[in-house]
Amino acid sequence: MKKLTSYRILALLLLALPLLLGSCKKKSDFKPLSQLKKEQTHAIEQLINKEHFGGLIQNINQEALPAETDSRYFYKLANGLYVRVKNRGDMTRRARLGETTVSIEMTGRLFREDEPELLSFSSITNPAYQPTRFRYMTNYSGGIETHYTLLGQVPFASSLDRFMCEGIAYPVSYIGDGAELELIIPFELGPSESYVQGRSIYLSKIIYKYL
Repeated sequence: MKKLTSYRILALLLLALPLLLGSCKKKSDFKPLSQLKKEQTHAIEQLINKEHFGGLIQNINQEALPAETDSRYFYKLANGLYVRVKNRGDMTRRARLGETTVSIEMTGRLFREDEPELLSFSSITNPAYQPTRFRYMTNYSGGIETHYTLLGQVPFASSLDRFMCEGIAYPVSYIGDGAELELIIPFELGPSESYVQGRSIYLSKIIYKYL
């Protein structure tokens, strides 16, 4: 799959947008992308140490998950996504590109170097949040390739739709219905707001159901 170079360029423009619009924030409030990425590396290292994931990371440097995975390990893909396959699901029921609607429930938190537990959320344990739904498909916009279209059918405050991102959709082609994953999503694959603010996402549990 294509590298997300254009995604990074877009994020740089988003970083500069408040200045162009006359934001009252000081220039010192905005960090260059290189600094955000350096801080993210430290933040992920902190997370790995805190959650005792040391020794459980396999840097496979490829875009696809291996055909066989070990539930003990995270696989770090070439795009920076960390994937731990706790349950691969029913592989006789695979998602079809452009056809399958995917429903997800998840528990996780936003984090960065200076705020290791920035915001916690769960649609698994909190009944106030309805599942997030998206269509599994390939989209191209401004040279950016993504693999979902969000199907927002509930009030924004009653869902975790704002956390939907490429990091969540990317593994769909490698898992079956009912799969359970654990993900560390770098801000490059996160929602646009997370990219601009340098916030990564840790999902301790995410369940995929194909409708």
